[in-house]
Amino acid sequence: PRVATLSTCSRSGDWMTRTMNSTQPLSPDMLGKYDYFSGMSDTALTELADRLEVIELPAGTVIVQQDTPPDAFYFVRQGEVEVTKEIAPGKITRIAVVSNGRGFGEVALLTYSHRSCSVTAMTPVTLYRLAKQDFDDIIIMDTAFMGTLVKQAGTDARYNRIKNLKPFAMLEPEKM
Repeated sequence: PRVATLSTCSRSGDWMTRTMNSTQPLSPDMLGKYDYFSGMSDTALTELADRLEVIELPAGTVIVQQDTPPDAFYFVRQGEVEVTKEIAPGKITRIAVVSNGRGFGEVALLTYSHRSCSVTAMTPVTLYRLAKQDFDDIIIMDTAFMGTLVKQAGTDARYNRIKNLKPFAMLEPEKM
């Protein structure tokens, strides 16, 4: 099994901060407290904890490139990543900023399509990476995970449609 540890969180004083500031391995119980994983069975959470790989990347690293085949689902342990989309040749718009406790990369895995956006580290970032085959195995093992991801993908798709409308295209994600 891969050992994963957590280190920071923006919410202070709550269970998530205490968990993320600890150096203990990422346990199935800890994983189950995140929205993405909260409905999963104990067996699936144990498998997920065993399969997550920790990767650390410097600011400026392109993690996911638009129009490429998907390789993994990513979950931000620490830091921030920027999600961008080339909406016309040479015209790139910011779709979102993803930070601690949020994931990205699930849409292409769920739809068997190429990546719809690029993702770049804005700060030094530590990610949990779930390889495509492991992602597929966990989805088959526990459909609650898929349900959560499909719901999140639907929310993201609505946001992306609004973001690409001319009056909103130049707004920062936090002003939407």
